[in-house]
Amino acid sequence: MSEQSANISLDGLLSSRSVCGLLDVSDRQLRRFVSSGRFPAPDRRLGRSLRWKRSTVQGFLNGDGSGCEQGRKLPVDGVSEC
Repeated sequence: MSEQSANISLDGLLSSRSVCGLLDVSDRQLRRFVSSGRFPAPDRRLGRSLRWKRSTVQGFLNGDGSGCEQGRKLPVDGVSEC
């Protein structure tokens, strides 16, 4: 199994761990960004597990308006750009 395949759950959704790796943030930071509206809400909740479609995360990174109005605006060195 390739590394990319390992990061995608069986149903084709990214786990919060995978999203954290892509964004280089901790799980706690990711949850804070979601609750504050700076990152898109998960597409699915499986119990306590959060899952995002790859297209949702990619759209956020490409700046299509998901989360912040102008794309990826997560804090850098503790300073929020949102």
